[in-house]
Amino acid sequence: MSNDVHEQLSALVDGELESEPARFLLRRLTGDSGLQSQWERYHVIREGLRGGLPRLIDPKFAARVRAAVERETVLPRARRRIPALLVRPLAGLAMAAGVAAVAVLGFQNMGLQSLLVPAAEPVASVIPAGYTAGPTDTGAPAAQTELSAYLVNHSEYATGAGMHGMLSYVRIVGYEPGQSADPR
Repeated sequence: MSNDVHEQLSALVDGELESEPARFLLRRLTGDSGLQSQWERYHVIREGLRGGLPRLIDPKFAARVRAAVERETVLPRARRRIPALLVRPLAGLAMAAGVAAVAVLGFQNMGLQSLLVPAAEPVASVIPAGYTAGPTDTGAPAAQTELSAYLVNHSEYATGAGMHGMLSYVRIVGYEPGQSADPR
């Protein structure tokens, strides 16, 4: 509503609006609920300004409201159920989150191997009395080559797969023919 209509309505409530605009406003008032509400509020304001409103609210008003609220029937809350269409995607999402968590923790563990500090090497190796290390025959050279290739492949895959129990500084175990068993 425009300000002009509000001013005309206020003037009509106060009895200060001329007859022609008053008839037009009364016709408009019969079809406009918002204007009717404004008409009622202006009358309450006018009565308040003139001192025509009661000073106290009815003391039984709160009791009547309380009784009306107590008479209301309380409906039970509807139980919310997860639609069947959402169960499968949510289960899949939960499984994917679990796999991702395992992968992250597994990769974090792999990084710990590089942080291991190698053990201090002994100052001198002790060989028990009566022990002699001699050359041994390991078989055909083809078997040695095949065994060395197998050990190299194993060490590459074992490190990449995060196999624990292998020290980070021990990468390949092998034997070269003609090499002494004594590490010195």
